[in-house]
Amino acid sequence: MGGPIACPSCGVHTVATDAACAHCGEALRCHDGRIPRTAVAVALSLGAATIGCGGEARAIYGVPGADSGPSAPCPDGLSHCAAACVDTSSNPEHCGQCGNACPELACINGICASRCPGGASWCGHRCVDTAYDPSHCGECNHACLPEQICLQGKCSMQCAGGTTLCGERCVDTNIDPAHCGGCDSACAGDESCASGQCGLECHGGTTKCAGGCVDTDVDPAHCGGCDEACTAGEQCVAGTCK
Repeated sequence: MGGPIACPSCGVHTVATDAACAHCGEALRCHDGRIPRTAVAVALSLGAATIGCGGEARAIYGVPGADSGPSAPCPDGLSHCAAACVDTSSNPEHCGQCGNACPELACINGICASRCPGGASWCGHRCVDTAYDPSHCGECNHACLPEQICLQGKCSMQCAGGTTLCGERCVDTNIDPAHCGGCDSACAGDESCASGQCGLECHGGTTKCAGGCVDTDVDPAHCGGCDEACTAGEQCVAGTCK
């Protein structure tokens, strides 16, 4: 194991048992820390980065095209690519394997995908719903202001106090007759909105009885109150049957 090998970085021959090139300091060990076999000289001359480290082929630090080794093993599920630990199942620069880039595409389960699932859009290395994403509202990189929300692809004001955004304004759907119970759910002209439900609004001292407005002072069917009917031949005077 003591034969000379050429440093892949500067080309100066050094001893294979050295940890680094004596001339430029380039690391010469395998990823697992073992000294590469002298046969690695052949690998270096051929540009093959995975020969010379034992039964299980491993890349050698310093070989052109090989990763420079991490200072510590990557966590489970991550791979060492370009001096970083990455998830090759979703990283668009290393999709499925190191160096397999997906230009303008998403990396989904290690495969470059032409489009995101479910109608989502590929923005900023991830799939987003541009209809509701405040960082990509309507299109990639179109961000809403901090006080705004993204609604149907448009930046809109964020309503507070239990109000709801209807059109371009915040309304209380519990009492707003134009948006009673929900946006654009309008009450009829003679109705009011209470607790999110449209109902008849009576005026001039009349009372709502049986779906209509009546004067309980004179109405014989509702004399003094709803459904307080006078008998046949009686009249309702000042809310009393006579």
